[in-house]
Amino acid sequence: MKRYFLVDAENVHIYGLSGIENLTKDDVVIVFLTNQCGNKLMDVINEYKKSLECNILTMEVDCGSKNALDFQLVSYLGLLIGERKNDDVEYYIVSKDTGYIASINLLSNCINNTIKRIPSIELHDIEYDDGMNDKMIELLTLVFKKEKTVTQILNIIKSSCTKNHAISLLTSKYPKDNVEKLLPALNMYFGGDESAYIDSVVMIELNKNFKNKKTCEKIFNIMKLTNSIDITLDMIENLLTGLNDWRDRVRESLQVYYS
Repeated sequence: MKRYFLVDAENVHIYGLSGIENLTKDDVVIVFLTNQCGNKLMDVINEYKKSLECNILTMEVDCGSKNALDFQLVSYLGLLIGERKNDDVEYYIVSKDTGYIASINLLSNCINNTIKRIPSIELHDIEYDDGMNDKMIELLTLVFKKEKTVTQILNIIKSSCTKNHAISLLTSKYPKDNVEKLLPALNMYFGGDESAYIDSVVMIELNKNFKNKKTCEKIFNIMKLTNSIDITLDMIENLLTGLNDWRDRVRESLQVYYS
């Protein structure tokens, strides 16, 4: 299957190209550039052209008005779709700008091809979801209780093109220990270690039923000691003696963890 990646370089800069080294000779990357993108990005693109299998094209566009690059990128996407309307092709707009969503929705209603917006090339094979805010907020709240802080962190993550980029920005603003606790949230957003994702879901479930953060962590640590739900329940019993309906509260989290 042929895949086209239309990169809004003014928006994602060099970070949007993360993952380009994993593309194949059937993939085409078209980088839309303005005179504000700088020589460093062009140097990187030229190196990629020499060493990578995928086809890399650059397109210099005028930027005399607001959103000029965006309009030209979408226009070119429409041209590609028209030329290949009977082909099996996937299209990706590489940008953090949610303004593309309306155009993507319109084009998606007119054709059967896949069209997605992704913040970097490496996220093309992940179910990147603009609507995962609620899940992210739940997970971030386990680390930072203040709503304002959670919102700030979520905005930093969503403004980043890669997991490493997000970690770099977060580390400059928050203590290292807290940033390490955010790894499950980063894996949920950017994709990553499946076990870390499962761990994050389990912690969300525990937090729903046990509001005490330390209790959730103790229960989770017990889960890691055995592969049996029944044995784990027996071990947790001593911890939660006197708490009504504790087995029902913890069972759903156990099923997620051991599934």
